Amino acid sequence: MWTRYGSSWLWFLTFLSHRVLAGELVDGYMGGDVILPCVGGPSSTTQPTVYWRFQHNRNVFDVIEGAHTLQTQDPQFKDRTSAFPAKYSKGNFSLLLTNLSSTDAGQYSCYIIKANIQRDVTLQVKAKPTTDIMTPGHSDSTDDRTPKTPLLLLSLLGSVLPHLYR
Repeated sequence: MWTRYGSSWLWFLTFLSHRVLAGELVDGYMGGDVILPCVGGPSSTTQPTVYWRFQHNRNVFDVIEGAHTLQTQDPQFKDRTSAFPAKYSKGNFSLLLTNLSSTDAGQYSCYIIKANIQRDVTLQVKAKPTTDIMTPGHSDSTDDRTPKTPLLLLSLLGSVLPHLYR
């Protein structure tokens, strides 16, 4: 009987021993930077151990006994991650990820080992928003973009100039 149900009970007990905090959705933009939040309450230790993972198994960033170690970091994240050690005592193990690309989108997990906490964050990477002013009735496709400013200036000049020369 233990063999049949043993693995289910073992999984259940393991699940109960970890506090998994609700996942969070974070939006980032191509080429931009984003902070992936991971807060677990004040730390009772000055030498925390925290693991950041992408898609559950790819090493993003490790803090081992208070020191950053990048020896086993996945090459995708090389030279693009940093943390905030001054915030560790407050239980803040958030991670800065820079120069975002579409391959960075997905689920990140922060494991605060001594507090037995897992924090999940889903990152969505979007195209940079444009700031062009569109004329009414035109679609968002890049082929149909028409700046509104020159048309506005021409119409203002057209209505002001006749009054200036009366």
